[in-house]
This record gives sequence, structure tokens and C-alpha cells, in this order.
Amino acid sequence: IEKEIFLNRKLMDEEFEYLLKYLSAHSQNIKIVVHNLNDWIKSDLYIEVKTILNGKTYEIGYDECNDWKNAISAIKRDLPNCTKDQIKKVNKDFYFFLNFDDKYNIIAVPKDILIIDNKTHIHKIEFYFQILIH
Repeated sequence: IEKEIFLNRKLMDEEFEYLLKYLSAHSQNIKIVVHNLNDWIKSDLYIEVKTILNGKTYEIGYDECNDWKNAISAIKRDLPNCTKDQIKKVNKDFYFFLNFDDKYNIIAVPKDILIIDNKTHIHKIEFYFQILIH
């Protein structure tokens, strides 16, 4: 099963949650990189990640933050193991990115899907799994 799961590939629907649980349980060093810290703390992705990673220690990197005070307040409230020193500005162009022990990455790519016309669309997130060490 691991040969099928641990391949560089696009994740299937619902697979992100299961892989996140597995990798977080077996990793010591977890890094999160988000494009906009304020947008992330208001997203469903934040809720899912904070629920699964609750109690873990990790670093958070962000490219943009419009309201630092609000973002830090929310993160301190929701993720008590994450200190202010573990939240750093980085120059990465990722919407959302997770790294586990510098071995595995999960990358989220937002995709606009037109529903009816140019004014009606939804945002869908596609997740990709990447192995760094073979």
C-alpha cells in the first residue's frame, strides 16, 4: 500500500485529510507556508489543519499579512503550541504548503471553476503530494 500512496502525484478527493493525519503522527518537524496569513486563518483549510495538528509543534511561514495583530491573536488562541517566534515572513509563492521532516510535501493549488458564466465560479483546491527523499 505504501508504494501506491507514497508517489509524487495529485491527491484524490478526501485523501488530503488522511495523509495529513498520517504524516503529522509520524513527523517531528512540520512546516506550514501560506500565501496570506489573514486569509488562511479564515479558511476551511485552517480549521482542518488546526484540528489535525493540534498539540504538534511546527513553524508557519507566510508571504503576506494584512493584519498581523489579528492573525497572531487567532493563531495563539487556536494553536497554543505555536509561538510568535515560529511565525515568520518568507518569500514563497505558495497558496498553501506543508512540509514533513524535509521528506514530504503537500502542496495546495487553488483552481477557479466556472459554473455558469464568467461572473459565477467556485474555488476548488487541488492537493499534490511530493516526496523529497527516495
